[in-house]
Amino acid sequence: MPEVPTASYDEVPYSDYVFPYTHPASVAAVAALFGMRPADPARCRVLELGCWSGANLIPMACDLPGSEFVGIDLSPRQIDHGRRAVAALGLTNIDLRPGSILDVDDRFGRFDYIVCHGVYSWVPAEVREGILAVCKANLAADGVAYVSYNTYRSAAQGSARARPALSWRFWREPSAPATRSTAVCCGGRQICSTRRPTQTFITTTWRR
Repeated sequence: MPEVPTASYDEVPYSDYVFPYTHPASVAAVAALFGMRPADPARCRVLELGCWSGANLIPMACDLPGSEFVGIDLSPRQIDHGRRAVAALGLTNIDLRPGSILDVDDRFGRFDYIVCHGVYSWVPAEVREGILAVCKANLAADGVAYVSYNTYRSAAQGSARARPALSWRFWREPSAPATRSTAVCCGGRQICSTRRPTQTFITTTWRR
């Protein structure tokens, strides 16, 4: 297994964000609209891959006390920060663990919802394969996985800013407007897609 640079994540912690569309109730609603039978969000197990400090997962644990939440992140520093927040809130239904996504195995058990937001496009191929492997092996029956990933061309917006000349030419290309695409897939088949102006990324939701 290649060496993973954990130090960089500890030195520059990821900012704390909450993504409401990853909430089990939101994912379950979309899944139900397309004929799936997701678990009741009020009584479910949720795994977040790349949870950083748990900023996205902790509010879910507060909102759904009857559910169980597990988060894993490569940065021990961010996990420690999250654990202190969990302790301060007195939460007993959430477990934040330091480690690689590649460490997730059968010992973690099965989950009704697996969330992986803002990770897939930024990790090596081996870890991307690991994310998909976890979704395959650790989803419960009728479980749903939410995985977001960036797509070109407009996802290159951030890197283009570092190259003013390229950025100038890119944003004046009339035939390539920036879009955000959201695709929902069931059993590997795309069942809906939306587009709107902004940065491009795709969210894929599928069932076991």
